[in-house]
Amino acid sequence: MPGRNNFKALPIFIVLILVSVLSVTIFQSFSVDKNLENNGQVFGLQDENLPFPVHPNAKILSQTETDKHSYYTFKTSSSITVTEQWYKSELLKEGWTPSENDYIYNKGNERLELSILDNQDKTTLIIINYIY
Repeated sequence: MPGRNNFKALPIFIVLILVSVLSVTIFQSFSVDKNLENNGQVFGLQDENLPFPVHPNAKILSQTETDKHSYYTFKTSSSITVTEQWYKSELLKEGWTPSENDYIYNKGNERLELSILDNQDKTTLIIINYIY
């Protein structure tokens, strides 16, 4: 059936949506300690060489790492539309190719799952699940 392959990414997409909604709810209750900020970045991320582009106006809210998986949450004052367009352009420039949908990219054995959400404080949340 031609439409059957479209449903392969559905479970991943549903999990990303659920994680994204939970992240929005959780992170809205936290405030960033201004003493930890440096050049718009938090927790020393500006010193880290990430294998994917980070939106130029983004501040990191959280970073979690496991054996072959990293999960990042950023916040930006840019609109969802501007942020989405920036990521689509920059990921393609850096050799990432879109996969099942416009929010999942692959580069060799690496996978990047991107969620971009509207936040209640008129900012945009960027959630990146990086699998390597």
